[in-house]
Amino acid sequence: MKTLKYLLMLLVLVILGYVVASPYWVVYQIQNAVQKNDAQTLSRYIDFPSVQTHLKERIHIRLGDLQDQQNGPANALGALVASSLMDRLVEVALTPEGMMLLLQGKALKERFERPYLEQHLNQDMHSNPESDAPKATTAEEQPAMRYSGHYEAWNAFEVTLQTQQDKEVQFILHRSGWSWKLVDIKIPF
Repeated sequence: MKTLKYLLMLLVLVILGYVVASPYWVVYQIQNAVQKNDAQTLSRYIDFPSVQTHLKERIHIRLGDLQDQQNGPANALGALVASSLMDRLVEVALTPEGMMLLLQGKALKERFERPYLEQHLNQDMHSNPESDAPKATTAEEQPAMRYSGHYEAWNAFEVTLQTQQDKEVQFILHRSGWSWKLVDIKIPF
């Protein structure tokens, strides 16, 4: 009877340890996928519709704040056009490849810079879609990345990454069954 009691306590401790350590494991898996330039593995840990929705909401709030500062019919029209343009830009930028850039601490604008665009505009129609991913830098080429993580709530975990431009980007993970998924990004504007 005592042995069964100890085994049950051990099982509870193992499960509790897994539950507490699981977001750190997911962050480690995401980091490995980014270093290996493995967009398919990375995409398993990201809820892209949720990330895009949250980022669009944040952009709309920011555009609303800017519109409040400058009243006028031309500004209202400009805000409307900018809003729809930003929605499309978010959809284009937040792909597994775009997320790799963010997780490497780089700016999303690097996805739209001339060398990257030229490389993809000059490819054949029969190119391999996996080769479209921006190439991750090797561990030797990457500057040391500074990041930290902590629980926000039982089902929410926040990872803060210090970018190459000395800005902080927060990545929010939510529990999804026994694992975690990245559901939100807080990018400084």
